[in-house]
Amino acid sequence: MVHDDIAPIDDRNRPFGDLQLGNSSEAQLAITNQGMQALNISGISTSTRSSYTVDLTSGSDPCLSVIITPLSPGQSCTFSVTFAPDVAGNHDTVLTIISNDPDEPVVTIDLIGSGIDPDININPNSLDFGSVISGQEASEELVVSNIGSGPLTISGIGLIYEGLEQYSLDPTGGTNPCGNTPIIIPEGGECTISLNFTPQSAGTHTATLVIISNDPDEDTLSISVTGNEIPPNNNSDSNTGGGGGGGGCTVQRNAPFDPLFPGLLLLAGVYLLRQRKMQC
Repeated sequence: MVHDDIAPIDDRNRPFGDLQLGNSSEAQLAITNQGMQALNISGISTSTRSSYTVDLTSGSDPCLSVIITPLSPGQSCTFSVTFAPDVAGNHDTVLTIISNDPDEPVVTIDLIGSGIDPDININPNSLDFGSVISGQEASEELVVSNIGSGPLTISGIGLIYEGLEQYSLDPTGGTNPCGNTPIIIPEGGECTISLNFTPQSAGTHTATLVIISNDPDEDTLSISVTGNEIPPNNNSDSNTGGGGGGGGCTVQRNAPFDPLFPGLLLLAGVYLLRQRKMQC
Protein backbone atom coordinates (compact mmCIF):
# COMPACT_ATOMS: atom_id res chain seq x y z
CA MET A 1 0.00 0.00 0.00
CA VAL A 2 1.19 3.48 -0.88
CA HIS A 3 -0.22 6.57 0.85
CA ASP A 4 0.75 10.24 1.07
CA ASP A 5 0.58 13.16 3.48
CA ILE A 6 -2.87 14.39 2.44
CA ALA A 7 -4.91 11.20 1.91
CA PRO A 8 -4.46 7.57 0.91
CA ILE A 9 -3.66 7.35 -2.79
CA ASP A 10 -6.40 4.87 -3.58
CA ASP A 11 -6.86 6.50 -6.98
CA ARG A 12 -3.09 6.51 -7.51
CA ASN A 13 -2.54 10.25 -8.06
CA ARG A 14 -0.89 13.04 -6.13
CA PRO A 15 -1.96 16.58 -7.12
CA PHE A 16 0.46 19.46 -6.55
CA GLY A 17 -1.79 22.07 -8.15
CA ASP A 18 -0.57 25.31 -9.73
CA LEU A 19 2.85 26.41 -8.55
CA GLN A 20 4.59 29.64 -9.45
CA LEU A 21 7.96 29.35 -11.15
CA GLY A 22 10.79 29.53 -8.65
CA ASN A 23 8.74 27.93 -5.87
CA SER A 24 8.57 24.31 -4.76
CA SER A 25 6.16 21.96 -3.01
CA GLU A 26 7.07 18.75 -1.19
CA ALA A 27 4.89 15.70 -0.63
CA GLN A 28 5.67 13.02 1.94
CA LEU A 29 4.70 9.47 0.89
CA ALA A 30 4.90 6.10 2.58
CA ILE A 31 4.95 2.48 1.47
CA THR A 32 3.45 -0.17 3.78
CA ASN A 33 3.82 -3.92 3.48
CA GLN A 34 0.33 -5.31 4.08
CA GLY A 35 1.28 -8.84 3.07
CA MET A 36 2.53 -11.82 5.01
CA GLN A 37 5.98 -12.00 3.43
CA ALA A 38 8.92 -9.62 3.20
CA LEU A 39 8.53 -6.88 0.57
CA ASN A 40 11.56 -6.10 -1.55
CA ILE A 41 11.51 -2.62 -3.16
CA SER A 42 13.95 -2.42 -6.03
CA GLY A 43 13.19 1.03 -7.42
CA ILE A 44 11.32 4.33 -6.87
CA SER A 45 11.63 6.89 -9.62
CA THR A 46 9.84 9.38 -11.85
CA SER A 47 10.00 9.86 -15.58
CA THR A 48 12.51 12.23 -17.10
CA ARG A 49 10.70 15.43 -16.02
CA SER A 50 13.30 17.50 -14.17
CA SER A 51 10.60 19.39 -12.26
CA TYR A 52 10.13 16.42 -9.86
CA THR A 53 12.75 15.12 -7.43
CA VAL A 54 12.49 11.92 -5.39
CA ASP A 55 14.30 11.79 -2.03
CA LEU A 56 14.55 8.28 -0.54
CA THR A 57 16.30 9.59 2.58
CA SER A 58 13.33 11.65 3.77
CA GLY A 59 11.16 10.89 6.80
CA SER A 60 11.53 8.82 9.94
CA ASP A 61 11.94 5.49 8.11
CA PRO A 62 13.65 6.28 4.81
CA CYS A 63 12.94 3.90 1.95
CA LEU A 64 16.59 3.98 0.91
CA SER A 65 17.41 1.46 3.60
CA VAL A 66 14.51 -0.77 2.48
CA ILE A 67 16.09 -1.19 -0.93
CA ILE A 68 18.91 -2.89 0.95
CA THR A 69 16.79 -4.54 3.67
CA PRO A 70 13.23 -5.72 2.74
CA LEU A 71 10.12 -4.44 4.50
CA SER A 72 8.78 -6.89 7.05
CA PRO A 73 4.98 -7.50 7.24
CA GLY A 74 3.31 -4.38 8.65
CA GLN A 75 6.45 -2.29 8.28
CA SER A 76 6.51 1.06 6.41
CA CYS A 77 9.10 3.31 4.85
CA THR A 78 8.93 6.96 3.79
CA PHE A 79 10.17 9.10 0.93
CA SER A 80 9.39 12.54 -0.52
CA VAL A 81 8.62 13.97 -3.93
CA THR A 82 9.36 17.65 -4.55
CA PHE A 83 7.73 19.58 -7.36
CA ALA A 84 9.67 22.65 -8.57
CA PRO A 85 8.49 23.76 -12.04
CA ASP A 86 11.18 25.36 -14.18
CA VAL A 87 8.94 26.40 -17.06
CA ALA A 88 5.29 27.38 -17.29
CA GLY A 89 2.75 24.80 -18.34
CA ASN A 90 1.66 21.26 -17.52
CA HIS A 91 4.11 19.07 -15.59
CA ASP A 92 2.19 15.83 -15.15
CA THR A 93 4.36 12.76 -14.83
CA VAL A 94 4.37 9.23 -13.36
CA LEU A 95 6.04 7.93 -10.21
CA THR A 96 6.98 4.24 -10.53
CA ILE A 97 7.56 1.84 -7.63
CA ILE A 98 8.99 -1.60 -8.43
CA SER A 99 8.82 -4.44 -5.89
CA ASN A 100 8.38 -8.20 -5.54
CA ASP A 101 4.64 -7.87 -4.87
CA PRO A 102 3.21 -10.84 -6.84
CA ASP A 103 -0.04 -8.98 -7.68
CA GLU A 104 1.40 -5.51 -8.37
CA PRO A 105 5.09 -5.71 -9.14
CA VAL A 106 4.89 -2.24 -10.72
CA VAL A 107 2.83 0.46 -9.02
CA THR A 108 2.42 3.81 -10.79
CA ILE A 109 1.24 7.06 -9.26
CA ASP A 110 0.28 10.10 -11.33
CA LEU A 111 2.01 13.28 -10.20
CA ILE A 112 -0.09 16.24 -11.30
CA GLY A 113 1.16 19.82 -11.30
CA SER A 114 1.43 22.97 -13.38
CA GLY A 115 3.96 25.76 -13.50
CA ILE A 116 2.56 29.27 -13.68
CA ASP A 117 4.23 32.58 -14.46
CA PRO A 118 1.67 35.39 -14.22
CA ASP A 119 2.63 38.81 -15.57
CA ILE A 120 0.69 41.93 -14.60
CA ASN A 121 0.20 44.76 -17.08
CA ILE A 122 -1.40 48.16 -16.35
CA ASN A 123 -2.80 50.50 -18.98
CA PRO A 124 -2.19 53.39 -18.73
CA ASN A 125 0.90 53.13 -16.53
CA SER A 126 0.21 56.56 -15.02
CA LEU A 127 -2.88 58.75 -14.55
CA ASP A 128 -3.17 62.50 -15.16
CA PHE A 129 -6.58 64.01 -14.45
CA GLY A 130 -5.56 67.39 -15.83
CA SER A 131 -7.39 70.40 -14.35
CA VAL A 132 -10.63 69.84 -12.45
CA ILE A 133 -12.87 72.50 -10.88
CA SER A 134 -12.78 72.43 -7.10
CA GLY A 135 -15.53 70.27 -5.61
CA GLN A 136 -16.31 68.50 -8.88
CA GLU A 137 -15.42 64.85 -9.55
CA ALA A 138 -13.46 63.38 -12.45
CA SER A 139 -12.99 59.66 -13.10
CA GLU A 140 -10.30 57.69 -14.89
CA GLU A 141 -10.12 53.98 -15.63
CA LEU A 142 -7.20 51.56 -15.33
CA VAL A 143 -7.12 48.26 -17.18
CA VAL A 144 -5.33 45.46 -15.33
CA SER A 145 -4.42 42.48 -17.50
CA ASN A 146 -2.56 39.20 -17.13
CA ILE A 147 -0.17 38.71 -20.05
CA GLY A 148 1.63 35.78 -18.43
CA SER A 149 0.77 32.12 -17.97
CA GLY A 150 -1.44 30.85 -15.19
CA PRO A 151 -3.76 32.89 -12.97
CA LEU A 152 -2.76 36.32 -11.66
CA THR A 153 -3.86 36.92 -8.07
CA ILE A 154 -4.15 40.52 -6.83
CA SER A 155 -4.10 40.51 -3.05
CA GLY A 156 -4.13 44.25 -2.37
CA ILE A 157 -4.96 47.63 -3.96
CA GLY A 158 -4.44 50.94 -2.16
CA LEU A 159 -3.68 54.66 -2.45
CA ILE A 160 -0.81 56.54 -0.86
CA TYR A 161 -1.15 60.33 -0.72
CA GLU A 162 -0.17 63.37 1.36
CA GLY A 163 -2.50 65.97 2.81
CA LEU A 164 -6.23 65.94 2.18
CA GLU A 165 -7.88 62.91 0.64
CA GLN A 166 -8.39 64.13 -2.92
CA TYR A 167 -8.64 60.70 -4.58
CA SER A 168 -10.90 57.71 -4.08
CA LEU A 169 -10.49 54.16 -5.35
CA ASP A 170 -13.32 52.04 -6.75
CA PRO A 171 -12.28 48.50 -7.76
CA THR A 172 -15.92 47.78 -8.64
CA GLY A 173 -16.01 50.57 -11.21
CA GLY A 174 -15.15 50.78 -14.90
CA THR A 175 -16.37 48.84 -17.89
CA ASN A 176 -15.21 45.44 -16.57
CA PRO A 177 -14.85 45.78 -12.78
CA CYS A 178 -12.12 43.81 -11.03
CA GLY A 179 -14.12 43.67 -7.82
CA ASN A 180 -12.77 43.42 -4.30
CA THR A 181 -9.58 41.57 -3.37
CA PRO A 182 -8.49 38.88 -3.70
CA ILE A 183 -8.88 39.30 -7.46
CA ILE A 184 -8.00 36.39 -9.73
CA ILE A 185 -7.38 37.23 -13.39
CA PRO A 186 -7.00 34.18 -15.64
CA GLU A 187 -4.31 33.88 -18.26
CA GLY A 188 -5.08 36.40 -21.00
CA GLY A 189 -7.83 38.06 -18.93
CA GLU A 190 -8.30 41.65 -17.83
CA CYS A 191 -10.45 43.84 -15.59
CA THR A 192 -10.86 47.53 -14.73
CA ILE A 193 -10.33 49.75 -11.69
CA SER A 194 -11.91 53.21 -11.43
CA LEU A 195 -10.12 56.12 -9.74
CA ASN A 196 -11.93 59.35 -8.83
CA PHE A 197 -10.42 62.82 -8.28
CA THR A 198 -12.39 65.42 -6.28
CA PRO A 199 -10.06 68.36 -5.54
CA GLN A 200 -10.78 70.24 -2.31
CA SER A 201 -7.86 72.64 -2.24
CA ALA A 202 -5.83 74.67 -4.71
CA GLY A 203 -2.73 73.36 -6.42
CA THR A 204 -1.42 70.14 -7.87
CA HIS A 205 -2.33 66.93 -6.06
CA THR A 206 -0.32 63.73 -6.41
CA ALA A 207 -0.84 60.19 -5.18
CA THR A 208 0.48 56.68 -5.77
CA LEU A 209 -1.72 53.71 -6.59
CA VAL A 210 -0.19 50.46 -5.29
CA ILE A 211 -1.17 47.00 -6.60
CA ILE A 212 0.15 43.85 -4.90
CA SER A 213 0.02 40.58 -6.84
CA ASN A 214 1.75 37.23 -7.34
CA ASP A 215 3.69 38.50 -10.35
CA PRO A 216 7.19 37.14 -9.65
CA ASP A 217 8.91 40.18 -11.19
CA GLU A 218 6.53 42.95 -10.07
CA ASP A 219 4.84 41.80 -6.90
CA THR A 220 4.34 45.46 -5.88
CA LEU A 221 3.44 47.80 -8.72
CA SER A 222 3.24 51.59 -8.29
CA ILE A 223 1.27 53.93 -10.58
CA SER A 224 1.70 57.71 -10.28
CA VAL A 225 -1.48 59.81 -10.11
CA THR A 226 -1.70 63.58 -10.54
CA GLY A 227 -4.35 66.27 -10.95
CA ASN A 228 -4.82 70.04 -10.65
CA GLU A 229 -7.53 72.08 -8.94
CA ILE A 230 -9.22 75.05 -10.65
CA PRO A 231 -11.11 77.55 -8.45
CA PRO A 232 -14.86 77.63 -9.24
CA ASN A 233 -14.76 81.36 -10.27
CA ASN A 234 -11.88 80.90 -12.71
CA ASN A 235 -13.58 81.80 -16.02
CA SER A 236 -11.51 80.63 -18.98
CA ASP A 237 -13.35 83.03 -21.43
CA SER A 238 -11.06 85.98 -20.67
CA ASN A 239 -12.08 88.21 -23.64
CA THR A 240 -15.67 88.66 -22.44
CA GLY A 241 -14.39 90.52 -19.33
CA GLY A 242 -16.30 92.24 -16.56
CA GLY A 243 -17.65 89.05 -14.94
CA GLY A 244 -17.65 87.90 -11.34
CA GLY A 245 -15.48 90.78 -10.09
CA GLY A 246 -12.49 89.58 -12.12
CA GLY A 247 -10.15 91.65 -14.24
CA GLY A 248 -10.05 92.02 -18.00
CA CYS A 249 -11.07 94.54 -20.59
CA THR A 250 -14.28 95.24 -22.51
CA VAL A 251 -14.22 95.55 -26.29
CA GLN A 252 -17.09 97.69 -27.69
CA ARG A 253 -17.71 96.18 -31.11
CA ASN A 254 -20.63 98.38 -32.28
CA ALA A 255 -20.05 102.04 -31.17
CA PRO A 256 -23.03 104.48 -31.65
CA PHE A 257 -22.89 107.03 -34.55
CA ASP A 258 -21.61 110.54 -33.61
CA PRO A 259 -23.55 113.34 -35.54
CA LEU A 260 -20.55 115.79 -35.27
CA PHE A 261 -18.26 113.43 -37.14
CA PRO A 262 -19.12 114.67 -40.77
CA GLY A 263 -18.52 118.34 -39.81
CA LEU A 264 -15.18 117.60 -38.25
CA LEU A 265 -14.21 115.68 -41.36
CA LEU A 266 -15.13 118.71 -43.61
CA LEU A 267 -13.10 121.20 -41.51
CA ALA A 268 -10.10 118.91 -41.68
CA GLY A 269 -10.35 118.80 -45.49
CA VAL A 270 -10.53 122.63 -45.80
CA TYR A 271 -7.51 123.01 -43.54
CA LEU A 272 -5.43 120.63 -45.62
CA LEU A 273 -6.43 122.41 -48.88
CA ARG A 274 -5.33 125.85 -47.53
CA GLN A 275 -2.02 124.43 -46.41
CA ARG A 276 -1.27 123.17 -49.94
CA LYS A 277 -2.06 126.58 -51.51
CA MET A 278 0.28 128.37 -49.12
CA GLN A 279 3.09 126.00 -50.11
CA CYS A 280 2.55 126.87 -53.75
